[in-house]
Amino acid sequence: MNAAHNSSPQPFYCLYRIDSELKSLVTRDYNYIREGSPSEKKRVRAASILNELEKSSESVTSITKEWSNLDSNVAEGLQRYVVHKVQSNSYSLNVFPTQKEAETNPEGFNSQIGILPMKLDQNDPGRLNPLCYSCLLTLDNFGKAEVISPKTKSNNYILCLLYSTDDDEGFALFRPDLDMFCTRFGNMMAEAKLEFKSLEPCKEYLASWATYSIEYISRCVSLLSEKNRLAAFIYNAFSNRPFNVYRIVDKEGLKKRTSQSSFAEDISRFIRVNDLSSITSASKSPLNPNVTSITELKEGEDIPNDETFSISMDSALYSININQTVTNEFCLNCADKMKQVAQARDIMALRRLVELNKFKVVEDFSITRRMVESSRFHNYPMYKAYRSLLTNNNFEVILSLIESSTLKENVEVIITIRNAIEEWKEKNQKRVTDTEKSG
Repeated sequence: MNAAHNSSPQPFYCLYRIDSELKSLVTRDYNYIREGSPSEKKRVRAASILNELEKSSESVTSITKEWSNLDSNVAEGLQRYVVHKVQSNSYSLNVFPTQKEAETNPEGFNSQIGILPMKLDQNDPGRLNPLCYSCLLTLDNFGKAEVISPKTKSNNYILCLLYSTDDDEGFALFRPDLDMFCTRFGNMMAEAKLEFKSLEPCKEYLASWATYSIEYISRCVSLLSEKNRLAAFIYNAFSNRPFNVYRIVDKEGLKKRTSQSSFAEDISRFIRVNDLSSITSASKSPLNPNVTSITELKEGEDIPNDETFSISMDSALYSININQTVTNEFCLNCADKMKQVAQARDIMALRRLVELNKFKVVEDFSITRRMVESSRFHNYPMYKAYRSLLTNNNFEVILSLIESSTLKENVEVIITIRNAIEEWKEKNQKRVTDTEKSG
C-alpha cells in the first residue's frame, strides 16, 4: 500500500469517557499488575477499582463522547466500534500520572492500531477507511476522592486518533511517537484533574496530535534542506555519534521561546528515528554513544566549539546552524530522496523511506561485521571485506559502526581495511588527475 498523495489528509480525534466498566477487563489487568508490576500505586489503583466493581451488578459498557472534531454521525459510529472493543476486552490499562521519563520512552504503553470499518466522510464513498490508533487511559486520583465507583464520574477514557491513509505500514512506524503523545496527554489530564485546573490546554494539545506525532519529520527535512545539512545530519546519526541540540532563550534565561522548544523537540525525535544504536548494539559501547543532549543557551552566547555535532536554530531567520558538514555519497542520496518525498507531502512514505535507508545500512553493517570477525582466523575474509567496501559509497559509516560495536581484537582489522581503502582511493584519484592533465 504505497500510494502517494498530493496533500496530507485531515487528522481526527475523539475522546470517550467510560461510564461503566467490565469486570473482566479490570480483573485481568489487576491480576497482571498484581503479579508483574513494581508500582505500588498501580496495584492500589487496580485493587480499588476491582473492589468497587465486584460490588456492582453493572455488566453493560457505555461511553460518553467528551471531545471530538468528527462529524456527529461519524462519532456515533466510532462510539459503537469502541464499545464493541471494550466489551471484547481489547484494551489494557494505562495508569496516569506516570514518571516524566515515560513521556520520552513509553516502554510498555498499551495501544493498538486498526482499520476503522466506516468512512470519515459519508458523502465521499471513494475515500479510504481510516486507520484508528486507540488506547485506554486511567487517571489515578491517589485517594483524593472518597471512593472509586462506577456510580461516580469515571476517570477512565478511550482515546482514538484517526488518519485516512492506505499506507498502514507507514502509519504503524509512528506508533512510538503516538505512544509518547498519549503518555504526555494522560499526564496532562491527570495533573489538571488532581489540581482542579482547566482542561482546555489538554483539549488544545489533543487537537495537535498529528502536528506533534507524525509531521515533525517533514518539518526537520525542510529545516535541514539547505547546504547539505540534512546529509551531514544523516551521516552523524547513522554513525551513532552524539548530538548536542541548543535551545536559545532570552538573555535572562527566563523566557523560553515556543519556536525554540518545538525545534528542539522535533530534532530530538528526528535523531531518534534515524538512530541505529539499538540495531547495531553500538549503544553498549563507550566508543560512540549516540546520545542527544538538549542545552539551553542564552541569546548572544557562542556555541561551544567541540567535536560533538551541534545544531541550533536562528529564530529570527528560521534557519538551522550546524558545526559539521562531513558526509558521503550515500547520505547525500538519502537526503535528496527525502527532500523529494517531503515536497510531495507524503508523510507516510517519508517515514518508510527513513526505515529503508536504515535497513540498507544495517544490511551492509551485518555482512561486513561477519567478515571482520572471521578475519581473526585467516586473512581472506578481511580481503573480502576490503573488496566489498571499496565500492560501497557508505564505507565510512559501516566501518565506524563496526568499530563501535565489535571486540577490541577486531579494531586492528578495521584500521587496516580503512587505511587500504583510503590509500586505494588516493592512488585512483591521482591516476584520474594525471590522465586529465595528459589529455
